[in-house]
Amino acid sequence: EGGGFVQLTGEVGTGKTTICRAFLEELPQSVDVALLLSPPESPRDLILAIAAELQLSLPSGDVSTAELVAVLNRRLLETHAAGRRTMVII
Repeated sequence: EGGGFVQLTGEVGTGKTTICRAFLEELPQSVDVALLLSPPESPRDLILAIAAELQLSLPSGDVSTAELVAVLNRRLLETHAAGRRTMVII
């Protein structure tokens, strides 16, 4: 209930994605999910991918990685304050 971290690893074809999808079907509606099946390699692109999955509105123009993290963090805090949870699956 308080949050946490889980790591699910395995060889290609062992059912990791199937397990994740089955798990997602059981989540309550109060959980926002960012599912990244093929995550980008750079930290900046990872933040952008998470933001896209969470349908975040990002500032236009040349935005630093720190600013992107701040926008994502603000969203997570707002979501938590509203009684919702956010899950990122990579």
